[in-house]
Amino acid sequence: MVALERLTFRTADVSLATNESYRRIAIERGGMDPGKVTVVRSGPSLERLRIVPPDASLKRGRKHLVGYVGVMGRQEGIDLLLRAVKRIVHTHGRSDIHFGLVAEAPRSMR
Repeated sequence: MVALERLTFRTADVSLATNESYRRIAIERGGMDPGKVTVVRSGPSLERLRIVPPDASLKRGRKHLVGYVGVMGRQEGIDLLLRAVKRIVHTHGRSDIHFGLVAEAPRSMR
C-alpha cells in the first residue's frame, strides 16, 4: 500500500491535504515537492459561528463534558477514542464525565 501511495504522489502534479499531517506524508513518504502540496482546510464558516453561554444540560448532570464532532470512521481513530472512554470509565472509575459524540459515518459504512 505504501508503494502505491508513493506512486500516486509521484505521478500527481499537485496534492491537496486536509491538514499538516497529511501534507507531511505527501512530502516525506510520498516524495512530493513541498511547493506542490497545499493544505486546504475544511470546517465551518467562522462568520456563522457565534459564542453562546454554556448549556449545563449537555453534561447530563456530570461535572465534565468531552465532545467529538466530525466523521466517525476507522481512519479517524474513533476506535482509540472508544478505548480511551472505556479506560476512563471502567479502569479509572470515573463517573463524572459525559461523552458526547456527534458524527456522520463515512459513506463506505452507510
